[in-house]
Amino acid sequence: MDREIKFRQPIENSDGEFVQWHYWGFIDDSFIAPAGYGYSNKSTTEDSQQFIGLKDKNGKEIYEGDILQYKYYNASRQWWSTLEEAEKFKKQFKEQKDDHTTKKSVVKFSEGKFHIEYPVDLSDVKRGHYIDSGSYHGGEYETKYWDFEIIGNKFENPELID
Repeated sequence: MDREIKFRQPIENSDGEFVQWHYWGFIDDSFIAPAGYGYSNKSTTEDSQQFIGLKDKNGKEIYEGDILQYKYYNASRQWWSTLEEAEKFKKQFKEQKDDHTTKKSVVKFSEGKFHIEYPVDLSDVKRGHYIDSGSYHGGEYETKYWDFEIIGNKFENPELID
């Protein structure tokens, strides 16, 4: 088998509160099931989260439903006419890049792939960053997402989702 195919499923108590994870899947061509596999509770297979085959910046496995936090900026710089303008716009561009923000998104599966937020997909998480740059009428821009880290998941930490 080329990769581990594994899942985790949240187990809830009768009040609907998260209690623990059950892990199951195919590892080394063998099906691995948790103790009590087939155990009936409020969780369903729709709650199961698939391991996406990647790890965050700390080496923690990323599953569908995990909440990733990451840094982001979108900086732009006008084209200039004089050297004075060039220095001013260069300084503003650097300030915009240094003044990044922190964002968070839930890992989802749709349209045949895992992703967190357009335009970032999980190949960018594996690489460690997404960078786009180019020009527009009157200037240039640069967008960057980086420093991807799991901060929770939608079952244990629903309060983290905006």
